[in-house]
Amino acid sequence: MYGKAVAPEYQGALTTLSVNSSLVDVLATGTEQLRAAERAGEPGEAAALTDEAGGRTAALAEAHRHIAAADAALTGVPLQARAVAELRALLDFLVRRDL
Repeated sequence: MYGKAVAPEYQGALTTLSVNSSLVDVLATGTEQLRAAERAGEPGEAAALTDEAGGRTAALAEAHRHIAAADAALTGVPLQARAVAELRALLDFLVRRDL
């Protein structure tokens, strides 16, 4: 068990925020960091901030939900098996972006 603010999850980038910071304060700080990176023309930094905030994970989860719904919709569609297989292969590509 860890004591006050020594646990690994409280190290690093969070050291600039008070333990008593409200969610509103944390979101405001993150939003300002993201806007500053965008204004500076640093898309890599903006992408990293978005990823650290869970944006990539959330977007992928949502994409997988939509892909699953589309895949389910293909079940029972009156198409040739090859056409359904090609559409399902396209669904995989939409999220992973590889063939």
